Amino acid sequence: MSFISDIADAILRIDSNNKFTVRGQNADTVEETLTNCEIDWLEDTTPISKTDIQTEIDKA
Repeated sequence: MSFISDIADAILRIDSNNKFTVRGQNADTVEETLTNCEIDWLEDTTPISKTDIQTEIDKA
């Protein structure tokens, strides 16, 4: 699984109704990938902070 997929999975665990795209490249760690990626929130989705996304990733 790619780190981009880990980020997307964490966002959906926080709110399964979110509409978004994640753009970027996998780095050496999920933390580095999250820091450097761009998340586009679609259809008036309320953005989730990268800190909250990282917290959700750490729970898994």
